[in-house]
Amino acid sequence: ALTDYQYRLDLVKEQTQRIDMYYAAKTSTSMSQIEFSSWLGTILGLTQEFILRETNSIDSGQEYLHYLPRDSDEYNRIVSNEATSKEDIKKVLDTYNGNVYIYNKQYGTEYGDIPYLQ
Repeated sequence: ALTDYQYRLDLVKEQTQRIDMYYAAKTSTSMSQIEFSSWLGTILGLTQEFILRETNSIDSGQEYLHYLPRDSDEYNRIVSNEATSKEDIKKVLDTYNGNVYIYNKQYGTEYGDIPYLQ
């Protein structure tokens, strides 16, 4: 269970780096409507993959908890990681949806709104 949990955390870390790099590449740059729409499409896929990996790590952590004493440091680490993962999911959703808001405000009337991610 520990090996699976650690593997899933590594997958989250890898996806975090991907999404961070993709955001960094476009920070403070102006984009045409087509570029912005395409960029959001890619960010959507990266965000969905991030959420999936975080959810899988949470599930794996829950399984791993069954093997740990409740009063152990490792148990507390897993519980803490789960809370952090849920916060990270919220942050990634908020960031994506913030960019969708900007797109919709700038281009939505003319080209149609992009839906928010729930």
